[in-house]
Amino acid sequence: MKMKFTPLLLLTLLLLIFQSCHDLELVRIAAVETSRATVFDNSSVELTGAIIDAGEPDDMFGYGFVYSTNPMPTNANQKTEAGTSSAAGAYQSTITNLTPGTWYFRAFVNTSSNGYTYGDVMTFTITQQAATELYWGTGVPDDYVGYNLTGPYMPLLYFDKASLQPYNGYEIVSMHFFPGSSYPESYSIYLEQAISYEQDVLSPVAGTWNEIYLEQPFFIDADYDLIAGYWVFNQGVNSFPCGIDAGPAYTGYGDLLFFEGSLYTSDFDANWCIKLILRNRAGKQAELSHYTSPPSPTDKDKPRVSQANKSVLPLNYSQSKNANR
Repeated sequence: MKMKFTPLLLLTLLLLIFQSCHDLELVRIAAVETSRATVFDNSSVELTGAIIDAGEPDDMFGYGFVYSTNPMPTNANQKTEAGTSSAAGAYQSTITNLTPGTWYFRAFVNTSSNGYTYGDVMTFTITQQAATELYWGTGVPDDYVGYNLTGPYMPLLYFDKASLQPYNGYEIVSMHFFPGSSYPESYSIYLEQAISYEQDVLSPVAGTWNEIYLEQPFFIDADYDLIAGYWVFNQGVNSFPCGIDAGPAYTGYGDLLFFEGSLYTSDFDANWCIKLILRNRAGKQAELSHYTSPPSPTDKDKPRVSQANKSVLPLNYSQSKNANR
């Protein structure tokens, strides 16, 4: 049987061919690869990935990493976004405060046309490490002290250049302190070498160690002495806001107090409950504590706190021994 191609039939075939071509139009899908994980210390990691195809113009609106202790992480798990641009290339994200264990992660891109597209799953391990602490004394709270009158003052620790030499270039990432009261007092932590750093303490909790993470790392320069402490503001009547250990005091190092623009050695035989957490840029952490009494620094060796314009009231020491037990 012969088929005659009438004009109408030819038009119908052309329309079908055109429609089929339209249905088969190709759309570029964004693609991503998971590259590596670099573990810095016992709680943080830098993840690296790459966008190998950005897909259609303006189609991508997010990329980053998903991560979980689940072997197949998705966007329903934890995620970090590295950006929103549609350009191809490598990218990184840093994740902190991870718990010990094996973590799974993969890169992702998120597009309006195809949703989430993932790279291969990779792993990294966070290992449990001992606490890294820099302090004077026993590091165990025993009592609280304060002043009968209000006014800002600062309990502080002093570390000389010699003791800092092994830790040159390390960074201080957090400070612990042990307040005896949290109201009406308010606090701010303080660090000083060639430069000073101050950060308010939000919602302190009395009678326990408070760990304050620095909003930016403070790098140790062993060419300078280091002081570390905290301002006490608005002390209440008969309040004892400052935690101390059972002693003995490391005079001139663990028991200093700043007020009225000058440094003083406190008149009790104990050290302030202040601890610093150190790490180096390669991620190694170091434990430094002092249990043997060093020589007392001379006046010229004692640190000078630059914020001498903070007014304080005269010292009136009032120890709380057995008062809160």
